[in-house]
Amino acid sequence: MKITSVDKIRSFSKYIMWLYVIGSAASVFIIAIIRANYASLTYDEGYSYIRYIFPLNITSFESIKSIVTDCLANNHLLNTFLCNIFLRITNIAWNDFFMRLPSLIFYGIYLIALIWMLRKKKIGIIIYSLFIFNYYLNEFFSLARGYGMATCLILFAIIMYDNWRRSKGEKLGYLSLFLMFLVLATAANTVVLLVMASFLPYVLYLLIKEKKLSRFLIRYFWSWIPLALISMWMVKFHFMVSQKGKPLYTKDDTMYKTIVKSFTGMLIRNGQLINIFALFFICFILFGFIVVVVKLIYKKEVHVNYMIPSIIFIGELVAIKYVFSFGLPTERVLLPMYPLLLFLFIDISLNCSSLYNLVNKKRIWIIQVFKRVFILLIIGFLVFNFTKNISFTTYRDWKENSNYKKLAYDAMVNPSTNRKDLVEMDYPMQYYWVKMVKDYKYDIYDGVYLQ
Repeated sequence: MKITSVDKIRSFSKYIMWLYVIGSAASVFIIAIIRANYASLTYDEGYSYIRYIFPLNITSFESIKSIVTDCLANNHLLNTFLCNIFLRITNIAWNDFFMRLPSLIFYGIYLIALIWMLRKKKIGIIIYSLFIFNYYLNEFFSLARGYGMATCLILFAIIMYDNWRRSKGEKLGYLSLFLMFLVLATAANTVVLLVMASFLPYVLYLLIKEKKLSRFLIRYFWSWIPLALISMWMVKFHFMVSQKGKPLYTKDDTMYKTIVKSFTGMLIRNGQLINIFALFFICFILFGFIVVVVKLIYKKEVHVNYMIPSIIFIGELVAIKYVFSFGLPTERVLLPMYPLLLFLFIDISLNCSSLYNLVNKKRIWIIQVFKRVFILLIIGFLVFNFTKNISFTTYRDWKENSNYKKLAYDAMVNPSTNRKDLVEMDYPMQYYWVKMVKDYKYDIYDGVYLQ
């Protein structure tokens, strides 16, 4: 078969695309690794390490009980247990990088999953880029916290859910795995219960509609019963964490400022651009819903596997704010919902694709060119905003308190300076106090070298 110039161009374009895919994934991962090694410990990490990770003895029931019943928001259970396991396996204590290693491993798994999804055509190149170039998420994957872990597990839950729906509901094993990943994600961060509550009503409806509910309950009782019990306990844990005085939400802001701008702000930091793109996303989502309504009126096929859970999620937010008078989730708390948002975009794109095919019925070359230019502009914009925000020594949410490591080492260089006040006040300084004694036999508290 003769290879034409068009085939050569397509082959070259595919090569360039995969070079970009692998290169971008490797780049963001390396950035996270460097930051995890060089950035100072944050207050939340210091608190978690001293209160939960280091004291935990996973062979003692009493020790485990004390950890899982401590309801402060800093206690992300999956992170606590994994960091402790890594500590016991490596026997490397008071080390910033090794404390953050479990989260980095989840990041590697997350990136591999995205590449696999792109290869299997479950996502397109724009959605892949939106996943990859979320700088805020990149920061949390280089922290010893549960937000990145929860986001990774939600992505895997959605993959299982997608496989279940592609099988027309026949392969119920995927549904069981979907529930398992959701429950694991709640252990990483209990706010995932909002995502769980978004999917479960629709999943139940589909099981009843397709007459597979009894089959699932009987065949997979060994799976859903323990998962349901764990979920109920996680609900209790979540409401303990959310008690008054334990900040997890913000009460005073509107849904637009708290939810829409928070999602947009994960990608963009420029205030004016955040507003522009926030409005663009709102218009895109509203247009998607209008298209679905029109298609339903004309009895056309619609894709709503993520639209209906998204509607339920919005309903939950409305109820949280206006019915129960609680606050709305803050920026970092919304990170585990990010995969659901992007899969909502996929649903909207699939529903709008019939309009695109109608307009481009004869595959007009100018429309094809415009499509490719648009994709390149979006990718370029995301890359630019990501690279503009890169910092290897600070984190956005702890920018004002990012010098604990420097203070500790400065105290050693200048022996006349001690950090008694800071050691007594801040958990990260207590962490570096122990670390300096261990590594350099230097006591920050008293400002002396130990014999």
